[in-house]
Amino acid sequence: MVQQNKGFSNYQQVLLKTIVIACFSVLCFVDNLLAQELSWDYYLEKFAQQDFYERPVSDEDLQDLYHLREQPLNINTVTKNDLERLFFLESVQIEDILAYLYQYGPMKSLGELQFIESLDYERREFLKFFLYVDDNPVEKSSVSLKNLLKGGHYSFTTRLDIPLYQRDGYKNYPDSILLKTPDKKYLGNALYHYVKLQYDYRNRLYWGLTAVKDAGEPFANNLNKGYDSYSFHLLLKNWAFWEILALGDYRVRTGEGLLFGSAFSMGKEFDITMSRQVINKHTSTDEYYFMRGVAATLKWGDWRFSPFVSFRKTDASLDDDGNIESLKTDGYHRTWTEYFRKNNVFNSLYGAHLSYNRPHYKTGMTGYYQHWNREFSTGTQLYKRYAPSGKRFWGLSADYGVALGNWAFSGELAYSGLYHGWATVNKLLYRPLADFKLFALYRLYSYRYYAPYAFAFSEGSKTQNESGFYLGTEYQPWRFIQLKAAFDYYYFPWPKYGLDHSSDGYQIRLQSDIRQNDRMRYSATYSFKKKEKFNVFHYTHRLRLKYIYQPDERMVLQTECSGVGANKAGGKQKYGALVGESFSWVMNSLLKTTLTCAYIHADGSLCSLSLYEPGLLYSFSFNNFYDPVLRTSGTLRLDFGKRVMLMVKYGLSKYFGVMEISSGRQRIAGSLKQDLYLQLRVKI
Repeated sequence: MVQQNKGFSNYQQVLLKTIVIACFSVLCFVDNLLAQELSWDYYLEKFAQQDFYERPVSDEDLQDLYHLREQPLNINTVTKNDLERLFFLESVQIEDILAYLYQYGPMKSLGELQFIESLDYERREFLKFFLYVDDNPVEKSSVSLKNLLKGGHYSFTTRLDIPLYQRDGYKNYPDSILLKTPDKKYLGNALYHYVKLQYDYRNRLYWGLTAVKDAGEPFANNLNKGYDSYSFHLLLKNWAFWEILALGDYRVRTGEGLLFGSAFSMGKEFDITMSRQVINKHTSTDEYYFMRGVAATLKWGDWRFSPFVSFRKTDASLDDDGNIESLKTDGYHRTWTEYFRKNNVFNSLYGAHLSYNRPHYKTGMTGYYQHWNREFSTGTQLYKRYAPSGKRFWGLSADYGVALGNWAFSGELAYSGLYHGWATVNKLLYRPLADFKLFALYRLYSYRYYAPYAFAFSEGSKTQNESGFYLGTEYQPWRFIQLKAAFDYYYFPWPKYGLDHSSDGYQIRLQSDIRQNDRMRYSATYSFKKKEKFNVFHYTHRLRLKYIYQPDERMVLQTECSGVGANKAGGKQKYGALVGESFSWVMNSLLKTTLTCAYIHADGSLCSLSLYEPGLLYSFSFNNFYDPVLRTSGTLRLDFGKRVMLMVKYGLSKYFGVMEISSGRQRIAGSLKQDLYLQLRVKI
């Protein structure tokens, strides 16, 4: 938490005016230059943020996109599994692409994508980074085990984050103090570091090793043998009757996520799901949301059978009787308390998914059984009454979907054996015109429902104790204008943390995107949210304006202005504002640079503001600010041919009117925070 010190308003006002003038000077710079296609970075940022649908994207998705850009797919031989790797495509769009190829035969150029009505302009343009056309593809020869093991490509990636400041947790303290409060000092140094070794053979065989050390964790001593966390994965595709075979660490996603979903697809993700790949490799640095063991997908005609088994240790907080109070998901082992919670519980999981898939309809069933070596304790609080208890958990679900003409429908119905709870989510899409669609979603997650790996469409953080309906529309009256609107109502029947009764709320979102030409884009997003917290209603208005200008294929300028107004019922209205500018320039094949500068004036957590800025490879940076701050950052990318890449990022946050930043072990004395990030990738 940043400590406030009054008496800085005049300086802030001058600074704010200066930045506003500079940002809007960019608008005056616009002139009639030659039209160019918008850059890879523009589309990547747009679809990675997914602001309107609040859909975060995992670093695994980003890494896969980078890989496909470097090794694009032939559109005329592409498979459904190939297209499912492109997270920005809806299931209906995937089916329409495959149907077009089936009906009309091989494409002669990617320009034919415009004849697929469900694809909007920006998705068609983004697709061109990952696809190419060859209407006379060379017939693939059979793949031998020798080629799988030796004919692919290796990549080595490492990252190092260096803080140019000192937090209290890294100071030296006398032994007398550490004996009384051993957690006052972190066990390791302040560096964050990871290494990744990955192998890929023609999108058929993947294997890799990831090792991670978080800031504050010990390295190569009597506590850790090298890094704090290790992860290994191997995934084989399309080998004999095995569509997928996974060993080591992997992820599972079935149906609409009521039993198994992805933690990185939390939030309000809307997609009419016909079928998605059930088993995927785990390559991220996340230390919790994955499974460890063996999984596979076997194919017989239109049938798919995906069994999976997982055996792994995980972190947990234990009570005095040795029972599990809560699972620890952050992966931090920086203090003695965190270290003693490391891998102190063990669970085994057995599950399977059976599906029948046709181009326009599908159905499937999922089941699992899980056993822990320790009991879960529910606690005495009312909101914890239906928290996990016991050692054994099981669940069943049925998923379904159909697409007929302009209509598409998908859903899932699930049952949890712990408290005999039910959950269901159902989605409907209606597209009467190529440029107009309506969608609706209904969800009902009983407070008795519990599934440990569930991540479905929700307002809350859990797929439990929530019901609601979501209505949305997208309309593109002209090629250069796209309009979006959505309304979401949510109801929590059982008490939640900070609430001793049932509660409800709603959210309204409006967005317009204007493409003046291939150089200039405008967007405006407004949202209003009502939600009860700690027995008090919170009302929040947010407005974001963005202008993107690309004078040529090497340069992109972005101007952003955001505002927030929030208040508690009966309380004083608080405001926040953000104005910022970013600049991206590809100088040549060797050098690329980006610069970002923004001023944020926030008045506490009630009206916090988030800022996106370009990050290192395979990652995005979203910073939340609760106090007045000037944020600047810059990245420099050097490509030495196609094999070696070096990236450097520097970030500076200058807080105004403060004596310290954060608190506890994370406290920084002063008002300045600087970080240096280094990343190296070598391909063989």
